[in-house]
Formats: sequence, C-alpha cells, structure tokens
Amino acid sequence: MSKLMNQLTDEELKSYPISNILNGWFFRVDEISYEHYRATAIDKWGRSVSRDGSDLDELMQICTKDILEIFSRCGDFPTSKAP
Repeated sequence: MSKLMNQLTDEELKSYPISNILNGWFFRVDEISYEHYRATAIDKWGRSVSRDGSDLDELMQICTKDILEIFSRCGDFPTSKAP
C-alpha cells in the first residue's frame, strides 16, 4: 500500500537551520549528552538521516555521505552547495 507524502512546511523546517550543504536538505545538530551530538538531515518530504558521535564535522560529512549513497541507489542525486 502506498502512502502519499506531504511536503513539510517552512515552519516545520525552521528547526533545521543548516541549509547550505546539499540542495533540498536541511540539517541540525543537537547535543544529546555532554559532548555527544546527533546530526539530523531532513528533506521537504520528511525523509531523514541521522548519526550520533562526538565530532560535529565528521557527523555532518557522514550524514551527507549517507544521503548521497541512498540517492545513488535510486539515481536521483541532490547537488552539493558551493562553500
């Protein structure tokens, strides 16, 4: 059975303030315990990836890699944003 996906609203996406990594993806980082973080990325359709760890830069890179790997399987690549 298929389920139609509704786009997230701009209000819902406000809790993901980092939007300059991959087109169409929004990121946030939360400290879930002392010096331990969760990086989460979500797109407008509510698809998400997340990783936990202590190195913020590494977490963001791993989330980005996960997104690209998932999309490589379906042939629809999001594009990286220029620094």
